[in-house]
Amino acid sequence: MRQMLETRKPVVIPDVREYPDWVTYPITEWVRSNATAPILLEGAVIGFLDLNSAAPNAFSSTDAERLQAFAEQAALAIKNARLYIAEQEQRVLAEALRDTAAALNATLDFNEVIERILTNVGRVVPHDAANVMLIEIGCGAGGARARLLAQGR
Repeated sequence: MRQMLETRKPVVIPDVREYPDWVTYPITEWVRSNATAPILLEGAVIGFLDLNSAAPNAFSSTDAERLQAFAEQAALAIKNARLYIAEQEQRVLAEALRDTAAALNATLDFNEVIERILTNVGRVVPHDAANVMLIEIGCGAGGARARLLAQGR
């Protein structure tokens, strides 16, 4: 893996028992040969596509090239999934902000506006409890106090 992090190229290990950096675990004792390709996204290695075989010399450099093509497709799929998730999050945020603006324009009841704001915050930022506190300046002797306006759960 270290080699692929540095070279960003696939690696074929003909016989893992003869490869000094190979680490065997009980679950992988059966592995004799390996081909791995880095999954690259915007120049950074974000993962690996890994093939193992119980037979030594099971993979060739041609196999590694083909595996890299699949790793590139995996990178595109991951990028598209991330973009889709980001778009969905932005849509939810935009809808919550729109609904909050509508609430501000729909009522003059201060407590109802605060409740709607808390509800819409919950659509965008999951939480167990939320509240709005305002600081009131000039509450005798130059002090300030906080007043809990609304609390949602």
